[in-house]
Amino acid sequence: MSYTNLPVLGPCQVLFGPKAAEVDLGKSHGGVVFRNTEESAPITHDQTGTGSWDDVIVGMTTEVEVALSEGSYDRLKSILSGATILSDGATPMNFALDVDIPLGRSMRDNAKRLILKPIINNAVSTDKHDWIYVPLAHPISDIEWTFDAENQRVARARFKGYPESAANPRMWFMGDQAQII
Repeated sequence: MSYTNLPVLGPCQVLFGPKAAEVDLGKSHGGVVFRNTEESAPITHDQTGTGSWDDVIVGMTTEVEVALSEGSYDRLKSILSGATILSDGATPMNFALDVDIPLGRSMRDNAKRLILKPIINNAVSTDKHDWIYVPLAHPISDIEWTFDAENQRVARARFKGYPESAANPRMWFMGDQAQII
């Protein structure tokens, strides 16, 4: 049996938010990096020396790095823990982005769904087999803006994935989610 070929080159759309209410985080600059790393622990025996006799998988780390290049208060709020948009409600021009230190906040409890959709021929792929879903991801912001004439300001975020639940330890999936759920 042969399954679909995956897109091998090009940018992607990044969607983030509660399931079925994800929002587009806008354009990126410098690529979007999806990383899945298996972690293992060695099994050794005195009789076979210090090298691994076997290795056992003890965990998995899933991360997505993106540098957002279209800044807005809403987009910044979505990647900043402890961020709130304050407004007097009277006019859309009176607002502020307020960022507090969210000490003690559970990242897993506040995680949302992240979806990566490849852009092919200048259009977001509508083929769900191309999409990558991270059911629970939390953004870790890393913003360093340079104000000069040559560097583009981007807001970097590293989304850390978490298992869906103890009963369903899925970290991520690709393809038709109807087959998964």
